[in-house]
Amino acid sequence: MFTGLSAFPLTPMNENAIDEAAFIRLVERLAAAGASAALPNVASIKVPSLPLPLKTLEGEDRQALAALLEELGLS
Repeated sequence: MFTGLSAFPLTPMNENAIDEAAFIRLVERLAAAGASAALPNVASIKVPSLPLPLKTLEGEDRQALAALLEELGLS
């Protein structure tokens, strides 16, 4: 059967793009907590307390985060 922990972290954003430094810090914390894999966010969700839905990453943004996860050993 499967073992390990997979994480699906939300992606930190700044005004213009993905905040890669914040994402790396987040993923490093997940790894330190025992996560064996992490995946870029995979679905749009609506949080009632937020004015806008959280969007799914697509295209180059998703590929960039996947590459970061691979570099960090969590792909």
